[in-house]
Amino acid sequence: MASFGAWYLVPTGHPPVVTVEGERITRAQLDQAVGEATLTTGAPVDPEVMLDHLIERAVLLEEAERRGITVSDTDVARALLAIPAFHDEEGRFSREHYEGSVTRLGLTLVQFEERVRDDLKIEQLSAEVVPDSPDRRAVVDWKQALIDAAEVERHPIP
Repeated sequence: MASFGAWYLVPTGHPPVVTVEGERITRAQLDQAVGEATLTTGAPVDPEVMLDHLIERAVLLEEAERRGITVSDTDVARALLAIPAFHDEEGRFSREHYEGSVTRLGLTLVQFEERVRDDLKIEQLSAEVVPDSPDRRAVVDWKQALIDAAEVERHPIP
């Protein structure tokens, strides 16, 4: 079973708002994701939209695991080096900018790097399934078919 990454650790005693392929997403996790997205975008994020995103992410990570998709530490490092927010005034990677940005998100470096690894797995999965498709609809349809086939149980949001 794919994990949602280190940042989605399930706090004990919190009921799930959704269960995806047996993995629970709690209200606390949803609130954390909404808060992070709001901080990142600077605009309010609808919890239902975020919940749909978390469901999609969980389903895609499960499929990537099923297919044996892995991402190396080197690939994660390359991705981190390419993020402009982590660059200094001269355009070079800055560990200080990196650590400060991740801390502002309320994450540890390990949690953030696992999230990046998961993002790269999802990118790899999409590229394998719908390679170089000029038709974005094909990607959307493929993702929706995976979600429709997944075991997803929504619970009332407290």
